[in-house]
Amino acid sequence: MRRNKRLLTKDGIMLYDIYESNQAEYSQGFKKVLIKTNKKIYTKQGYRVYKKEWGRNCTLFFDEDGKLIQSIEFDPDYNLKSKVFYAYDNDWQLSSIIKINPIQFPAVEVSNLLYNEDGNVKSETYNAFSKESAVCERKIYENYYERNRVTVKTKFFEDHLEEDESFFIIYDNDKRVLEEKCTKGLGILWWDKFEYDDENKIVKKYSLDQNGEVERFYEEQTIKTEESITKKTITENGIKNKVMEIIKNKKGDWLEKRIFIDDVLHHTIKRIIEYY
Repeated sequence: MRRNKRLLTKDGIMLYDIYESNQAEYSQGFKKVLIKTNKKIYTKQGYRVYKKEWGRNCTLFFDEDGKLIQSIEFDPDYNLKSKVFYAYDNDWQLSSIIKINPIQFPAVEVSNLLYNEDGNVKSETYNAFSKESAVCERKIYENYYERNRVTVKTKFFEDHLEEDESFFIIYDNDKRVLEEKCTKGLGILWWDKFEYDDENKIVKKYSLDQNGEVERFYEEQTIKTEESITKKTITENGIKNKVMEIIKNKKGDWLEKRIFIDDVLHHTIKRIIEYY
């Protein structure tokens, strides 16, 4: 189950969220991590079944203090898809993110971050540029912090016709997510609630409709089967449909994830790790 998502619109993932996701791949002593995803997609035309290999290659670079400094991603044909650079201030807080997209729109994306007195991100100002260096999109994400609650408000600039959006996330005292909700105007885009067992081995997720009624129910259970293998089983509406096997090295860092859907291998994610 996806955690801490802040997908406000179909193209509204903040660059800071991508940073957090990539930084979460870090483990003590990492210098470089290559993440390779391989997926087999089967399509049927008449009596014939065609198999297509889909892949994603992303390399993350960390400094000796564990800070993410650069990421590079290639498309399935090994063409350069994007380069992302991360800059830090004198207090080693992330100050700006620059993403360059050679083969897609927009050509350049830039986010600048401001922090509050507690060191939490106060705002992210986002600008997207076309190849002609013209600004094609501008918006700002503002974060508001209360006890066990964070609110993210997306504000579009005046030339944008979209309504402002808000994202709410509520935590318990152990910083576990209890509720996530995204609204646009007076409507709800999506609304999820979560429950946990005492050992955090079972996570239950409820996807709700506009009236707070359960539309879908998911349960994720983690089982350690061997010293180096952990299994996660995900059921949807009470029916098992997804199993993830996680294989780790002797340091405890995961090297491969195998995802099975309806007992058939769907795709694999591999990490090649270089340590300092």
